[in-house]
Amino acid sequence: MTDISVVIPHNRGGGTYSASISHIRALKEGGYDVNSFVIFGKESSDNEHIKLLKSYISYLNPFSLFSAIIKFRNKTSKNVIAMHFDSIIFCFLMKKIFRLDVNVYAFIHTNMPAYYSSLMGIKKIIFKRILLLMNGIEGVVFLTEDQVEWFQKNFLYKVDLKVVCIPNPYIPKINNTTVFGSPIDDKGRHGFVFLGRLSQEKNVDFIIKAFSIYCCLGGSDNLYIYGDGSEREKLLKLILSLKLQDRITLCGNTSNPVDALHRARTLVTASQIEGFPVVLLEALDAQLNIITSNCSSACYELFDLDGVVAREFHGEHISILDVPWQDECISKYGKEMRRLSENAPPNRYESGKYLSKYRAEVIFKLWVETFK
Repeated sequence: MTDISVVIPHNRGGGTYSASISHIRALKEGGYDVNSFVIFGKESSDNEHIKLLKSYISYLNPFSLFSAIIKFRNKTSKNVIAMHFDSIIFCFLMKKIFRLDVNVYAFIHTNMPAYYSSLMGIKKIIFKRILLLMNGIEGVVFLTEDQVEWFQKNFLYKVDLKVVCIPNPYIPKINNTTVFGSPIDDKGRHGFVFLGRLSQEKNVDFIIKAFSIYCCLGGSDNLYIYGDGSEREKLLKLILSLKLQDRITLCGNTSNPVDALHRARTLVTASQIEGFPVVLLEALDAQLNIITSNCSSACYELFDLDGVVAREFHGEHISILDVPWQDECISKYGKEMRRLSENAPPNRYESGKYLSKYRAEVIFKLWVETFK
């Protein structure tokens, strides 16, 4: 098959990087020969990706920029997937300014309607110009159908531009063997778990305040928070002020998130904006109950709730909640924690029903159709 190139913004970890690697794996498992580039990465960090630039300043250094152009020109394939904004801008420059004969498919890894609405003034004007540049490439890929419709309605001027939905694949690996929907012993599983950066947009303080409501309602489970970030000290002070230091543990980063999920019964998230929260797929595969904010239309598409008009959903194993900073919303989240803590987690068949559409072979077929 034709080779594919994938351009990644950086190799420092995080959601976009993890999702990019998952797509590369899906393409390879389908039979494509894939080579990958990193826009900003240190040469010594790994040998998996070709490094192009060291930082944004490198764009102003003619020698560094020329070196990156040569590397890219010599190694790139005809079809190029540009993962998120830094990669999209670089590939646009290669195609339009330096005239490389490549087909560029821009992959947007965020909840575009929500992100665009949050911008103000000059930022919104600049970002709108960036979105209009998409009409100069071959295709734009979004994570949900809702985002595809939004872009087509507001920014699509080029008739033959492909605008498609390709969600992130979920390819669990244990001991180098694919394990999908394997049975999990429910004995000994307890508590709530959060996995992610401790940053403002993740709303972890909201979760902690909701957990205090859960405790007041007689809940006996603990909350385990995995991750690190700029909000850690602030969250620690909040935990102490609520006298929940015996019920909430800041566990720091973990090299084994699967194990953390398998020891809990309920995943909790409250992000403001997400493109496609892969942690929901991981929680489903671990057979957890889930409480999430309505941070993305992916939350509805994942659970086959595309036709749901209401902003919230309360199911046997799943709750999707609105999380503006209001006392009644914190109280509602706490009550849902209490309700779902009483419900048995989903079994492997219930979880598998949702996960099947994110298998590597399904995502690979979507890419094949896009390249056609």
